Amino acid sequence: MSEAERTLEHDLRTLVEQLPFDVWVRDREHRCLYANAICRARWPGLVGQLDVDGAPDAQVAALWRANNDRALAGEIVRGEVRYRIDGAERAVVNILSPIRVEETIRGTVGANIDVTEQRVAERKAEALSALLSSLFAHAPIAIGVRALRGDDLVHVEDNPRAAAMFGSTSERLRDTSERELGVNPRLISATIARYRAAVATGEPQTFELSFHTPEGERTFLGKLAPIPSDREGEERFAVFGEDVTTQRSLQAGLLRADRLAALGTLAASIGHEIKNPAQYVLTYLTHAVERLEESSRGLSSAGAEQVLADVRAAGEGVARIVTLVRDLGRIARPDPPHLEPIDVRTVLDSVLLLSGGHLRSHARVSRFDAHELPKAKADGVRLAQVLLNLLTNAVQAFGDRRGNLLVRTRLAEGVVRIEIEDDGPGIAEELRGRLFEPFATTKASAEGSGLGLYVSRQIVESMSGRIGIESCPTGGALAWVELPIAAEG
Repeated sequence: MSEAERTLEHDLRTLVEQLPFDVWVRDREHRCLYANAICRARWPGLVGQLDVDGAPDAQVAALWRANNDRALAGEIVRGEVRYRIDGAERAVVNILSPIRVEETIRGTVGANIDVTEQRVAERKAEALSALLSSLFAHAPIAIGVRALRGDDLVHVEDNPRAAAMFGSTSERLRDTSERELGVNPRLISATIARYRAAVATGEPQTFELSFHTPEGERTFLGKLAPIPSDREGEERFAVFGEDVTTQRSLQAGLLRADRLAALGTLAASIGHEIKNPAQYVLTYLTHAVERLEESSRGLSSAGAEQVLADVRAAGEGVARIVTLVRDLGRIARPDPPHLEPIDVRTVLDSVLLLSGGHLRSHARVSRFDAHELPKAKADGVRLAQVLLNLLTNAVQAFGDRRGNLLVRTRLAEGVVRIEIEDDGPGIAEELRGRLFEPFATTKASAEGSGLGLYVSRQIVESMSGRIGIESCPTGGALAWVELPIAAEG
């Protein structure tokens, strides 16, 4: 043997000695000629023994001999068997290969590799995969995986609920592009933009969109998050969410119902507010007619001035009626929300004018406005609905007595704040944590549905604002609304 061959043999033996699994060499008579360190430690006295000598049982001994015979016949053998090692049952992969010297098989080299932990991990992975597949298939929300292909999106996988939104099945949608499905190109572009934003920020993107399906126009609320792809260079994301068409319809119904309830509360007050100016319009016009009739008999200069004053007063009364009707129409109309810079003091003017008669019959109203108050970004009509709800709640808290209401507007920590404080009984302890839940109310069942505050919170939050009601230390309750300041320009 040359020096190079001896060096190679030494290096190979050193390597084999360090391997973390059993390695051995046998001759043609199945006798062990060599075993590495870990093998010798596991099977003491193995070197010099036949393959069956250290077998755990007859079945394993037969398997070892059969595998060794196959290797001696020139075959590379790989098999897996379970048997006890060091007192514990293990899964072991047995590999045997013939040793050839000048085309002659002189023996076999074998290895036992313990794969117990690997098999446990595989079983766990299989169980997890089965669980995820079941969740994916039966989830009550729509889940889809999309791949980016240029300016188009390709369906990688859809669960049944997501596929149903396209009027199809998961199998039919697979590898189909959204342009082929007839999806609006603007929706595709918007979705790709959300994906880019998710990648840039590292955060999932929440969105709500409406689109046409075989079942009609639907509204979808979902999230989009990038995911790894098993194809090099391909970009993928998952989108998941739910059809909220019914919920949005119910919410719109609640807004309409609450608006009608507010109008019902205003009815008596409006009648009173219109009655007074209408009465003095009639009175002043009657006086003007009488004086004009006298003009045929000669009207003095003072008389003419009085006729002019009566007509002017009548005009003021008509203007007040027009204002009342205009403000009532603003609250009643079911327009979609429109956020714009508004002066909340002007909205309060309208609400207090409309509800003035009702308020004065139940409370003494005081008002303080900030002199320098920036405009808020809000929907004036919907804000009026909220303020009317809060005023109505405060008045109803007085019961049969006449209470006091304090209405304030001010700037507070970067927001426009509106406060309505009453000296009623305050908030019952059991209601403090759930005032804004549906059907939570302190009213008798005949007086309200318990939806007013719930709807008010939805309206305020849709304007990126906050709303709250808290007990005052001196008694009564403080209701407040905070709205973001409108950007200048």
